[in-house]
Amino acid sequence: MISIRHILELVLPLMEGIVQIVQTDRGFYQVEEDLHRLVQAASAQFLSMVMEEIDEQLFEKRARTLKPVGYRCRQVVTALGEVTLKRRLYRDNHGEAHFLLDEVLGLEKRQRLSPRLKEMAVELAADLPYRRAAKFLEYLAPGVSAMSVWDALQAVGEQARAKTESLRQKVYEQGEMAAGEEVTNLRIEADGVLVKLQHSEARRGEIKLVVGYEDKEEKGAKRVALRNRRVVAGLVDEERIWEEAGAEFAQKWALERAERIWIGGDGAGWVKKGAEEFAHAQYQLDKFHLRRRMLEALGYSESGLIQTWEAIKAGSLPKVQAVLEELVKKARGKQRKQVKEFQKYLEENWEGIRQESVSLGAIEGQVYHHVARRMKRLGARWSRRGADHMARVQAARANGELRQLARQRQSVSEAKPTPIRVEIAKIQKRTDLEAWLQVHMPMLDGPQEL
Repeated sequence: MISIRHILELVLPLMEGIVQIVQTDRGFYQVEEDLHRLVQAASAQFLSMVMEEIDEQLFEKRARTLKPVGYRCRQVVTALGEVTLKRRLYRDNHGEAHFLLDEVLGLEKRQRLSPRLKEMAVELAADLPYRRAAKFLEYLAPGVSAMSVWDALQAVGEQARAKTESLRQKVYEQGEMAAGEEVTNLRIEADGVLVKLQHSEARRGEIKLVVGYEDKEEKGAKRVALRNRRVVAGLVDEERIWEEAGAEFAQKWALERAERIWIGGDGAGWVKKGAEEFAHAQYQLDKFHLRRRMLEALGYSESGLIQTWEAIKAGSLPKVQAVLEELVKKARGKQRKQVKEFQKYLEENWEGIRQESVSLGAIEGQVYHHVARRMKRLGARWSRRGADHMARVQAARANGELRQLARQRQSVSEAKPTPIRVEIAKIQKRTDLEAWLQVHMPMLDGPQEL
């Protein structure tokens, strides 16, 4: 049991250290840093003491089937710095090893960062390269390496993948349907982002992003938000991404009862297949991509642009083809090739152009914020597993689930950490304690008045 005397044995050296730091003739920066490290060291020492007390309580309450065989130490990097945990090793009747303290605290095997520091590391790594994230964490807790940050993000990314896969199996393999909310119209947009790969036969891989939302909302003069947005992302094939999206969206919405589901995209084949996954779904070509392709092909001719756009708005494919045929005859070299490619693009996507229009066009911004901004940095290269995990971490953050995911244990089958109460021994005679604390200590006075 921790006593007041144990606590004072930590507090008094801390007070002495504070006095020495403040009395030293140095700048504010150094005083602040020294105080930070001193308080961290004292707190880490106290945390280690508390953990030993918890281990003692677990020893007294252990099951009879667990036999203690000795102590083992492990180092965990926390927001207080590196902490040494001394805990008992047990073996059960089958010879399997157990660390009750680790199980109660929710510490995984070979987990270098504490749960709280792991959460911080993943939040930073979602925005910054691993080395830069580790550099910033070093200000808080010395001992954090880029590899520790990488490990933390991979663990959370794998948890996100496993969660999505579990939902997909329940819906598409076991036939379980979630009770989602009623929705009349749903908008789903999708696009892909090519990222550079390493340690792979392919030089590039496509991160697929699918975003579902109910409508757009005005947020100020120049900002529009997506109402009830859900994001799914991963380095997977077209069939898997739509199954994952369907399973994820089913948790939020009653998809089978929706009157209309709009599927929007840039004309890619895998995006169009999304219309096959949902009842009452209709594909629509995103006007942003349509205009961009038209400008790339016809930007050299203002009259050609106007005529083509008027024909498209009229909803007549023969009229569009006639306009483009005339432009092909007049064009030369590269321009002729671009016009022909645009004509083919329109013919392949005409069903998505002529359909009743609904306001889409959100996918480009979603791609930038959730994938491209982090994963297409100059010089960035990814393993297939690392790219998939990063994409899933970004999706979890977009859905407001990243912190909760980072706090979960990797071994989902294990029990949740059990709360432990640490008791502090009471001092029977209060007057004796007060007198003892009032004893004069010259070292606290210092050579001069503060």
